[in-house]
Amino acid sequence: MQDLDYAYNLDNNYAYALKRQAEIYLEEKDVNTACKLLNEAVRIKPKYDEAYNALGFVYREINNYDSALFCFNRAIKLDHKNSKYYCDLGDLHFDNRFFADAVKDYDEAVKLSPTFNFIMQEKVIHTTTWQSMIKPIRNL
Repeated sequence: MQDLDYAYNLDNNYAYALKRQAEIYLEEKDVNTACKLLNEAVRIKPKYDEAYNALGFVYREINNYDSALFCFNRAIKLDHKNSKYYCDLGDLHFDNRFFADAVKDYDEAVKLSPTFNFIMQEKVIHTTTWQSMIKPIRNL
């Protein structure tokens, strides 16, 4: 049993190391390598919410909406109390012009963490932009 626990800890630590290595590649703008590393991290540790969220970010960067959506939603399913995950999902929705969904995501993020100023700023910026884009359509 001790060997099994040791192997499990190695896998967990390896998944964390892969995520960290992927973050370094992202800083260097090597999204393909980051994507491979993060996919390996979630393969090793399927309930690794932070890796799923990071993978969603990578897919968002390469305009793979469906994969990004899956990853962000998986991260939220694994940790539905993490306001940053809702904010990242809102950014994806906003980028793809799903403005009502973006506002809903930002609202959920703020509800979970009302003192998280970054989310508040994002919500205001995106909601204001959304409203200014929708207003002319309503006047048609």
